[in-house]
Amino acid sequence: LEAGVEYRNEDENDQGRFVDSQGLPQNHYGDQTVSINTTGPFLQNTTEFFDRVVTTVGLRHDNVNYDFNDTSFPAILPEWGYDDTTMQVGTVLKLHKQADLYWNFSEGFKTPSISELFSVNFAGFGNTTLEPEESDSYEVGFRVREAGPFSGNISFFNIDLKNEIL
Repeated sequence: LEAGVEYRNEDENDQGRFVDSQGLPQNHYGDQTVSINTTGPFLQNTTEFFDRVVTTVGLRHDNVNYDFNDTSFPAILPEWGYDDTTMQVGTVLKLHKQADLYWNFSEGFKTPSISELFSVNFAGFGNTTLEPEESDSYEVGFRVREAGPFSGNISFFNIDLKNEIL
């Protein structure tokens, strides 16, 4: 059994970011700072059955908090965030000591970036109503390792996306 926590903090000050079309500094629209704090505890377990089947199962919960502060418009956005629990499961069937059949299923969760949410440019403000991307990934494959001079892998996969951020 494996367990852990990923923690990440991103801070950005947008005051000096605004330039004109020739790259020269221009009056900024405000003094904005954004902080993103991400916490992601996870568990993963790998179990082998009958010396031929290996199964891995994982679970993760992500909590992402945004804190936007603009001294020009202090009441625009409060602190808010996203959270989601995702899982992953996969199995390897050892057909031979050098050949495996495998399959995997995993869920994904990706929050919008600072620039996608808060960018200020000639077109206006970023999009603070963006939802996180979510995905379900499926994969099945066959691999051969060191069978004489040959090694190879063939796999088929599909990813279903929801709320894709372009």
